[in-house]
Amino acid sequence: MRSNWFKSAALGTLAAVVAATGVEAQTSSEVEQLRREYDQQLRVMQQAFEERMSALEEKVKPGENDLQWYWKEGLRFETENGDFKFKFGGRIQWDSVWFDQDSDSENGKNGEFADSNEFRRARLEISGEIYKDFGFKAQYDFVENGDSEFKDVYIDYNNIPVIGTVRAGHFKEPFSLDELTSSKDITFMERGFPNDMTPGRNAGVMVTNAWVDDKITGAVGVFREADGDGDAFQDGGYSLTGRFTGRPWVTEDERRYIHLGAAASLREDFNNDSANAPFAYTSDGEVHLAPTFLDTGGLRIEDITLLGAEAAVVIGPFHAQGEYIYSYVDQKGGDSLDYDGWYLQAGYFLTGEARRYKAGEGVFDKVKPNNNFQISEDGGWGAWEIAARYSQLNLDDTDNLSGDVEQGEGEGITVGLNWYMNANLKWMLNYNHVELDYQDGTEEDFDSVQTRLQVTW
Repeated sequence: MRSNWFKSAALGTLAAVVAATGVEAQTSSEVEQLRREYDQQLRVMQQAFEERMSALEEKVKPGENDLQWYWKEGLRFETENGDFKFKFGGRIQWDSVWFDQDSDSENGKNGEFADSNEFRRARLEISGEIYKDFGFKAQYDFVENGDSEFKDVYIDYNNIPVIGTVRAGHFKEPFSLDELTSSKDITFMERGFPNDMTPGRNAGVMVTNAWVDDKITGAVGVFREADGDGDAFQDGGYSLTGRFTGRPWVTEDERRYIHLGAAASLREDFNNDSANAPFAYTSDGEVHLAPTFLDTGGLRIEDITLLGAEAAVVIGPFHAQGEYIYSYVDQKGGDSLDYDGWYLQAGYFLTGEARRYKAGEGVFDKVKPNNNFQISEDGGWGAWEIAARYSQLNLDDTDNLSGDVEQGEGEGITVGLNWYMNANLKWMLNYNHVELDYQDGTEEDFDSVQTRLQVTW
């Protein structure tokens, strides 16, 4: 293409020169001689032109370690040889809630609730790969619990034969499908009642791997109780936590599948002799802006055994999931305690999408609308989803405890409507009905309407 362009330009130039100088060919031999001379000069000029263009192209050709950037649901950078990859991401979730209580509840244990709003999460993060085998993530939340703190901060060593990946740092222990699914991608604004017993993030080292084309996953780690910055300033507080999942049935297009999983956590050597850090299970009744409704009070722990079972099914636009979590608490100098909780939820995409899945991790992934929302003739309406959930938590095994603490049982019904405008923008509307039965015989209930505007990148 470049040679043809050069030759056409040269012929045009020669014709213009001949016409301008008035050269007239008298014989066919003179014309032939002129053409040979012209062709020779043209080859010389063309060769010089090609050499010059090749040299320029070599100068501007990206090197193997030159970063190239692109957008894929977030700003990403990658080198030509794939040795280095970086992603800048984040999320903003702005919540509002309106409460409705009867007069008995307003004058009860928890008093009258105030309608409120908050930035539930405002996070920035960077993650990536270094020389393909090493990965990292650093995530910071600016509003969690009214203060700024680290979330996921860890380093991975990937592609280890037989073992898989080793992760070290501050991250979630491998326990519970709903807990491990990102807050960006859960179906409801808040996770269900049983989630109040899950370990969440702690400092530790974990081994994780996947087998059979990522249909089976496993993760086992050793952790230590840590604060929001990943720091631990007390003796003890160690745990061994593991989770295994499988998809025994999945179609080729991955719009239909079954998920099964089980998890366990052995938590020992809690140093609860200090009143500064007593262990307790607490619950805000699936409404983050509500007060703490249930509280076991400070427990002196010898060890805790957590067991979890989980299941989910996706059949095209329909999806359902459920979990059961059991906690056996062995007190120091006291009898053992039993707590448990469960939830069951289902949802349906009115616009035909199917809930996506991270096969190598055994959790749900981001929803991508079939047609993004746009106010134009060619625009779509995004993805619309309806969902419902029932959940329950029992913290009532407290016959051997003393003190004025609010132990009891809670159950909640949540109905939700989600609008995924595109892969980065989401609006959520939840109606919650919560009923509380306390150990002293007091009963309270309340209703709330919550809404969230979320942007992720």
